[in-house]
Amino acid sequence: GKWKKGAEAWDQLQFALRLGRNPQQVVTTTPRNVGVLKAILKNPSTVITHAPTEANRAYLAESFLAEVQARLVELPLARKQRFMRDYHLPAGDAQTLVWDRLLGDYFERLARQSKNPKAVANWLINNLRAKLAETHTSLADLKFRPEAISELVALVDSGRISSRIAQEVFAEMFASGEGPAAIVEKKGLAQVSDTAAIETLSDQVIAAHPGPAADFRNGKAAALNFLKGQVIKLSQGKANPALVGAILERKLKG
Repeated sequence: GKWKKGAEAWDQLQFALRLGRNPQQVVTTTPRNVGVLKAILKNPSTVITHAPTEANRAYLAESFLAEVQARLVELPLARKQRFMRDYHLPAGDAQTLVWDRLLGDYFERLARQSKNPKAVANWLINNLRAKLAETHTSLADLKFRPEAISELVALVDSGRISSRIAQEVFAEMFASGEGPAAIVEKKGLAQVSDTAAIETLSDQVIAAHPGPAADFRNGKAAALNFLKGQVIKLSQGKANPALVGAILERKLKG
């Protein structure tokens, strides 16, 4: 009930004070509650060593408690654990987003709406950070909408573009601010999943590389990767890799 909420907020306030934090760094005040905060925080040692008095309880009205709880700073370890739990991030990615708080906030805005938060984190950590460092810019300088990262992830996950093409789309997004779908459409970058077209390219590659083709037929499975790479190269990176592999394997085993 109301008292339980009050006790929880009081405990959080005491914990922050035990860390030796300046109360102003723990709670952001507004003109209408600054007097209340000064009364509560006037003597931190008293707050820490004694339970709330009846007078203090009066200060901890439900509306004030809600505001205090909303303004308490989330501790780094708690934030890391929450990222790992809620968004299924590996510890390393979660830690990176905790160290870079602005990037972590940017990630969470996208992750709440994304079906693939892990991929969003990968793009932010491995691609966006590198571009920002390379161009000596910040998140505030980005030309594209934050949601564009989620849209790019969705294009890859749906199979519309390959991971390789996504790198090209991201570079264009960063430079121009244009949305990923518009870039794919404008540049004709959509992934080729036309079976007939890929079969034609596969025939050309098998004919041009009889050695690796023979190696695969003789049990060297790694040779298939070379042939796949050649087909994808011929398609200018647009061929669906999974479909290329299936067609090549069928032709070589047939």
